[in-house]
Amino acid sequence: MKTFRHLLCLCLLLFPLAGKAQWQPVQEQEDNNTPEHAQLISNMSRVTGELGKTLGQERDAYDYYKIVLEDDGKVELAWSLPATQAHYWIELFEAKDGLGNLRGGKHIKSEETQSAVTHTFSCDGLAKGTYYVRLYMQQKFGGYTLDYKHVPPSLTNDPEPNDKPETAVKLNSGKQVSGRLGYRYHDYTDKYDHYKIVLEDDGKVELAWSLTATQAHYWIELYEDKDGLGSQRGSKHISAEETKNAAIHTFSCDGLAKGTYYVRLYMQQNFGGYTLDYKHVPSTFKNDAESNDKPEKAVLLNSGKQVSGRLGYSYHGYTDQHDYYKVVLEDDGKVEFAWSLPATQAHYWIELFEAKDGLGSQRGSKHISA
Repeated sequence: MKTFRHLLCLCLLLFPLAGKAQWQPVQEQEDNNTPEHAQLISNMSRVTGELGKTLGQERDAYDYYKIVLEDDGKVELAWSLPATQAHYWIELFEAKDGLGNLRGGKHIKSEETQSAVTHTFSCDGLAKGTYYVRLYMQQKFGGYTLDYKHVPPSLTNDPEPNDKPETAVKLNSGKQVSGRLGYRYHDYTDKYDHYKIVLEDDGKVELAWSLTATQAHYWIELYEDKDGLGSQRGSKHISAEETKNAAIHTFSCDGLAKGTYYVRLYMQQNFGGYTLDYKHVPSTFKNDAESNDKPEKAVLLNSGKQVSGRLGYSYHGYTDQHDYYKVVLEDDGKVEFAWSLPATQAHYWIELFEAKDGLGSQRGSKHISA
């Protein structure tokens, strides 16, 4: 029993450590002084190496390491240097037939290496791809350790590519999606994300865009679908001042007739993640029997009955401005109408015409002001 109790205590002490990420020790492999011979290192690698020694007839001034990002994110590097009083540089390049675009770097001056110290360098906004880390020592020689860590964004990416209307991702009402903007690789920056919504009925589109703290300019725009982007139905600009802190920004557009629309998200600079909530709010009134926008298509009204309808919803350059109803009087008399309208601040007219090959003589009308 005593032995069992000791074993149980040991298990309880060791178990919390099992889930923690551990640095993986890696030894530098020469010759790694050109991009073509860069040594591949994985996430959470701790590399031990040397710079400055003479190898054959050349001085080992450079060490190259290759990293492959399977996802967007940030690269964090910690470079522990000995006391050498030498100048050092650490640089991060994209891989493109050797060294591509420089994404960032840090110069460590000789006075900063008078004693052994660890220097940190990080680069964010990196899209998935292959990169090179270049270490350079201008003079003298010494050993080092290099810690490499990849930090992916906290939010899941949207299905790429969706940077054009043709590849837009469909949104469903009541659902939330997450995505990213601004991550860059090989001169391509993911500035646009497109989403497609299909309205089966007239109504309003409500969008809530939750943004990370980026201090960037954003735009959210709503377009009709017409061989790509058609007429713009609304937009909202979110300034850099408004994105100093993470916040939720709302945008809505009403008066939309049923049809297909695109939501376009645009980020002018920097990078970050987002969530987007979409909701379709249909009209509270049941629609009239469309199309009844001409006398020939008028809907028959029966005395003592109520009908409901809608006006003003638009799509593809057409606005439903007129609704026609037909009344047939079997006897002389008076016609009475009660027109219940929502709060719209719009001008309305109700008019009564005789039927004569379409509209005949007007028998009366009423204007309801905004």
